[in-house]
Amino acid sequence: MKYILFILYIYLIIYTLYMFVLACRNLKDKRITLEKKYSAYDSIKNNLAVIIYAHNNKAGLEELVNELKMQDYPLGNFKVYAVLDNCNDGSETMFENDRFVHVLNIQDVGTLGKTQSISMLINSIKDDEDIDAYVFIDAIRRVDSNFLTLANVTINKSDAVTGEVNISRENLDIIDKIKAVYKKYIANFFKQARTLCGMATIVDSGLFVVKKDVVDKLGGIDFKDINSELEFSIELSKMGYKCVYNPNIQSYVYGQDISFKKPRLTRKFAIIKDNLKNLLTLNFAFIEHIFSLLNPNFWLIVASYALIIWFSCNYKFVVSLNAVIISAAILGLVFILSLVNAKMSFILCIQYVI
Repeated sequence: MKYILFILYIYLIIYTLYMFVLACRNLKDKRITLEKKYSAYDSIKNNLAVIIYAHNNKAGLEELVNELKMQDYPLGNFKVYAVLDNCNDGSETMFENDRFVHVLNIQDVGTLGKTQSISMLINSIKDDEDIDAYVFIDAIRRVDSNFLTLANVTINKSDAVTGEVNISRENLDIIDKIKAVYKKYIANFFKQARTLCGMATIVDSGLFVVKKDVVDKLGGIDFKDINSELEFSIELSKMGYKCVYNPNIQSYVYGQDISFKKPRLTRKFAIIKDNLKNLLTLNFAFIEHIFSLLNPNFWLIVASYALIIWFSCNYKFVVSLNAVIISAAILGLVFILSLVNAKMSFILCIQYVI
């Protein structure tokens, strides 16, 4: 028991060091601010295929299309495609005389889901050599007028990029408000810091920008659910095309439309097991991405330190009780630093929840 807890203790020490490195790196995020400031002056204008997935989201789809019509990105450098997956709300009638939107209306075969529906569209346009990158976005998302300009800048520097989602707290109960705060913390601290450190992040198919040749080499996309998105992210890293996070690419969504699901723990362990044989590589971004799946959550950390402290009080442990308490305190201070990094003070969190 003593040595099992010692291994757990070492694991927590490594995680503390990992958190500290992220916190220190995230203090220097000026590059992201400058990128947004000078985005309009980028001379490289990629041809973007904006692919909207909709399933009975008529009102949201109409609003999103109107926002895309108001983009400050050159009209000749992007096309908008709407994938209507078994919609029975009249979505297809909105674009009958609208040349701005190219519609793929899927009917009479049931609801195919995001992966299969979008794959049908990709297969129909994959031979278009003018397309440089895909911009995948759900019909429930809202965007600013500089959305495509910022997406263009980020895809010039990365193979695959996911952006930030701002969640409206209206119509959310107290539990979902807490989840929304946690989601924002993960984005502002972990995702941003990992990207600044050259590490990969998980794909968010609700807003995802990727180079066309990357999708071609991967043989398609997989946006079935959060677990599939995780596997797709790992596959990107394995192929050398890690997905990065960029907070400049903003989207907005109503609270009742957002999903707070997280990848299953069993799926994470399955991915680690399946990729053990692939770790003998010089692709360090992929190796780190695999091991990042072992990151503990808050409750596991609390329970682990409580157990180790209890054991140290009652039995002889490998290290002293004082050392355990000090290391726990250090992790607590690093967590507070991460909140500062994420621009989320305690008062701000309370205000957001209330």
